[in-house]
Amino acid sequence: MPDTPFCAATLNTRRKSIPEVKPSQIWSKRAPVLAAFLQKVRDAAAARHRRGEGEPLGVLAVQEAEPEQVDLCEHALGPNWTRLAYGLNINLIINTELFQVVGDVVRLDMKSGLRQRHAVFARIKSRATGDTALFGVTHLAAKTITEPNPETYRPAQMRAIGHRLDDLRQVNDETILFGDFNDYWLYRGVRQIARTEFGLRPIEDRLTAAQIKGEGYECHHGYAVSDRPKDPPTAAHPEGSITWICDALTRSVKLSRALLYRTDREVYPTGACPSDHNLIEIEGTF
Repeated sequence: MPDTPFCAATLNTRRKSIPEVKPSQIWSKRAPVLAAFLQKVRDAAAARHRRGEGEPLGVLAVQEAEPEQVDLCEHALGPNWTRLAYGLNINLIINTELFQVVGDVVRLDMKSGLRQRHAVFARIKSRATGDTALFGVTHLAAKTITEPNPETYRPAQMRAIGHRLDDLRQVNDETILFGDFNDYWLYRGVRQIARTEFGLRPIEDRLTAAQIKGEGYECHHGYAVSDRPKDPPTAAHPEGSITWICDALTRSVKLSRALLYRTDREVYPTGACPSDHNLIEIEGTF
């Protein structure tokens, strides 16, 4: 049974090398705002831990994070934080006071139109309990010039990730896969593949709406609501699915709650925003 408490988060930081039109998204302006944002998330988790209401932040998964951006994330979170991968724009950054890596960090390369997409996996061990869990991070195909039909690539990418996780899995191995899945659907698409073929369930499968808290319910590139498709209501979610594109897919993990930190203009009305994606944090046990 899962009995090691943890707190982890995922964030697409938006690549610094993108030629920006909006001043609020220029990296030199966003960098200090992103650093302060990550410190806010870290400090909020620490404050809850001091009150006996949760765990300190232990893992941050990032997408669209170029080396300088990973440097910033590490330095913002503190000297005890370190990245696990190099040469990619996805990464796992861990709090080494709480966790350590067991074995090798594994990289998976996946064809995606005229380019490649990637996933990174690592078995992470709690220093307090000795328990381990298999963590992963990925960023699936998006609609770009080099990926003109991303909906045809994402299913194969999700299956490749699922099979690699199965290959790496040990007996009763708890698994947590963070990602920007670039898929809106809760009950179809890559989440349905993850759920039915590999037992990897999205946050909304494990938590009710009342257990998903924070600064709002959105996690969408662009923060639009009206243009997003919506799955039918369920007993747990009578309003239908939230249709996030970012998520945490888990297997054999007990989640207790999720929190969302917004990075959009309603929260940052002037100056730069930390990113164009919101941060999702989960708490539970493995």
